[in-house]
Amino acid sequence: MPPRLRVVVINHGLPGPTRDLKGQFSPLAETLALDSGSTLSEDEQAVFDRLLPNVYYSGLVNAAVEQCADLADQDVLFLTCSDVRFDAPDQVLRRAREAFTGNTVGVWAPASSGTNFPSIRNAHSGGLREVAFLDGFCLAARLAHWRALAPVDVSVNRLGWGLDIHLAYQARRAGQRVTVDDRVQMHHTLGSGYSNEEAWRQLRRWVKTLDRPARLAHRLLFAERMQHRPWTWLLQKTPPRFWQRLFAWVTP
Repeated sequence: MPPRLRVVVINHGLPGPTRDLKGQFSPLAETLALDSGSTLSEDEQAVFDRLLPNVYYSGLVNAAVEQCADLADQDVLFLTCSDVRFDAPDQVLRRAREAFTGNTVGVWAPASSGTNFPSIRNAHSGGLREVAFLDGFCLAARLAHWRALAPVDVSVNRLGWGLDIHLAYQARRAGQRVTVDDRVQMHHTLGSGYSNEEAWRQLRRWVKTLDRPARLAHRLLFAERMQHRPWTWLLQKTPPRFWQRLFAWVTP
């Protein structure tokens, strides 16, 4: 039986697209919309289930996890930014539920356009592919992994670079897979809309606050994501159990 799945749309400045996404997903799954500091009319405010000050991406992740407090650890939070578009939302959620049935997948996302990372683009494999980690603008993960990540200290890393790596680390630590699904497609405009230099500074500060296994995971998984071939080969050739044992071995 598939786990429960909740969709959370996070937004800053795009109430119209948020309304569209909520309308598409609401007939298919419980769907919430959260806003971070947008200037909204009364009608636009009605789209959202929770209005926050400008808490940036990490604050929205924290709030999304809070909104799933009633779900079990094996249930799924499907998080998407409001500027993501889906070819077939019904197929996206159907494939997500299929992927999370059983206990082998920990993090999942549709194939994507508008990403800097080739591994997430559609490879036309016709199914699930193992990847290092997924892009934070849209991904689904079990609540156990979200809860191991959140709450993120927004005073250290409010822009949220590295949170997607940490979800992948938590999944692999649990012996689960991190997968992109080439059977379904999403679209995202290339670019972040903020200073990458500042995001890098925040990421480096935040990683220093993590324990040793997590710091190792960030180095290994980001190296693979940047297409350093030895790590690409290692990821493709080793089962999730390898990573689970590796991170357990380096844990003090």
